[in-house]
Amino acid sequence: MKRAVAILSAALFVFISDSFSISPSQEIEKIKLLSYAKEKKLYQNPYFLKLLYYEKDIFGKLKSRNINPSFFLSKWGAINPGSELNALINGLYYEGKEENNPQCLFPQRYFWLKKELGITETFPNPFCADYQDWADQIRPSSVNIVFASGYLNNPSTLYGHTFLLLKKEFGTSSNLLDYTVNYAASTGDEKGFFFALKGLSGLYAGNFTTMPYYIKIQEYVNIENRDLWEYPLEFSKEEIENLIRHLWELGKASFPYYFFNKNCSWQIVPLLEVSKPELNLKKSSGLWIIPSDTVKLIVSKAGKKHFEFRPSLTNTLYHKYSYLDFQEKKALDDLKKNIFPENLKDISKARVYETYSDFLELKFQRGKINKEKFDSAIDPVLSQRSKLGNMETFPPIKKPLYSPLDAQDSFMISGGKIFAKKRNYYELGIRPAFCDLLDDELGRIKNSQLKMGDLRLRYDEENNKLFIKEFALTDIISLNPLNGLKKDLSWSVFLGWKEYERSSYPKNESVFSLKGGPGLSFENKNILFFALADTEIKAGKALQRGWAAGAGPKLGVKYDLGQIKFLVSSSFTSFFSKQEKPVLDNKAEISFSFNKNLSLRMSLSDTAGKKEAGIYFRKFFFPL
Repeated sequence: MKRAVAILSAALFVFISDSFSISPSQEIEKIKLLSYAKEKKLYQNPYFLKLLYYEKDIFGKLKSRNINPSFFLSKWGAINPGSELNALINGLYYEGKEENNPQCLFPQRYFWLKKELGITETFPNPFCADYQDWADQIRPSSVNIVFASGYLNNPSTLYGHTFLLLKKEFGTSSNLLDYTVNYAASTGDEKGFFFALKGLSGLYAGNFTTMPYYIKIQEYVNIENRDLWEYPLEFSKEEIENLIRHLWELGKASFPYYFFNKNCSWQIVPLLEVSKPELNLKKSSGLWIIPSDTVKLIVSKAGKKHFEFRPSLTNTLYHKYSYLDFQEKKALDDLKKNIFPENLKDISKARVYETYSDFLELKFQRGKINKEKFDSAIDPVLSQRSKLGNMETFPPIKKPLYSPLDAQDSFMISGGKIFAKKRNYYELGIRPAFCDLLDDELGRIKNSQLKMGDLRLRYDEENNKLFIKEFALTDIISLNPLNGLKKDLSWSVFLGWKEYERSSYPKNESVFSLKGGPGLSFENKNILFFALADTEIKAGKALQRGWAAGAGPKLGVKYDLGQIKFLVSSSFTSFFSKQEKPVLDNKAEISFSFNKNLSLRMSLSDTAGKKEAGIYFRKFFFPL
């Protein structure tokens, strides 16, 4: 009995202590505010729900997408907006240490709450040293959305990337000192199958970070060969302050990261909706979203179409190389062997030294030479260049007339008719993203194919039968033409299902296929030649042993006339098992673009003796 009385007394002491940490008049005031907030149903306010990322689950109940408990004041804040709002009001009366003051932890929430409760003067903002130091360091006067072009050698950056650029006040010496706002998955060094599986199922945590712009330039422009496109957003001073206050709050937030929808691009959208409340971007985004679509959406609602362009180090190098004449290119090759040019004019020497300096810089940034070798190679080159003095060597890279905003939309639907021996088909194609070798390259990676979820359905009218001609989970081709500086390999990979080449009519049997390999490509003006060494593994009931493995060459030519493009290819695959006959596949295609989002495609093919011709119309849409 005595023990029970002691416990009860201790609990009562704690209760009394908490109750009287504020004055009786403040306690009455707090009760009034809680009552007013409940009466006005502020916990249902759309902006409050945006601030804490509440969304309805499949049962219609609100739940925050944030998975970090530090983002909430209430123990039940993740699933109970009312509980979190009450905790927010209680935080107005906090009397503890400054660094734990809720108003310092969540400045944008309290900025909104005070306006809604009409108490902006009654409860002045406390001085929050940590927040103020951070905000003063960033100190933006404007906001840009930045698109980094795709990088095919990294699976997580195939479609490009978007981030915010916080531009400092006018008059600062360099925009490299501006800050960026980046959202990315915390994947560590994980790669391969589990990397893809976890990324598709949201098992990675995504976090916001702010860092100086020069670090992103180093990462994207110098190392990964990615151009940067900067688009200014129309944000008022008040909206920029909303953004900064909320970014501080997001330092305590984490969100499940999904590669196809809740990704680096999508998460920028709710952040901008918090900063600029009248925006309603999320309703315009669909089941999946890729960075170029995000940029189009954001700029159309809150930006300007003009842009700044920052070319990659690789493109800067190739720009200089394209201006070298025969003698200068020969001198550049000699310089790689440590033979310095002598019988050249000073202007030519300067051009060779500058080009070689960029070449060495690129090798160093790509990790192909270490710092010691880089310094020993570049120091004498820079020394010789400095002796020649200032001179105009190369014209600057011209700003492109068009940007990724002008690219064709990513979602494609096609329809057409196939003419084959003994039967004809109707074909319907659906491709969520992104492009193939004959699509408009404006705003895309040149000479590349990147298809995900590409589905081709055929209807056999004679047998009233619908079947899958091909379903590509992944279909990537990266053609990197060789030149005097560029030695990157070309490569391809296909993963998915396709109709078995020797399927007897009208069975239309399918097999699972994994096919791809490295190769070389060469370009001369508008003509691109490529040769790939493909290896294929396929499995299915149509095969005599249930599976087969083989290899063989693939040769092709692409001819680009702008509005009209041609592609001719021929591949031969010989299988290791004699039970599976070799397959010769010849194909010719022509594409005619009426405009960026409408084209006509015609094809002729002969695959394992099966000949057919097709004509299709292809329409591109912004994903809904």
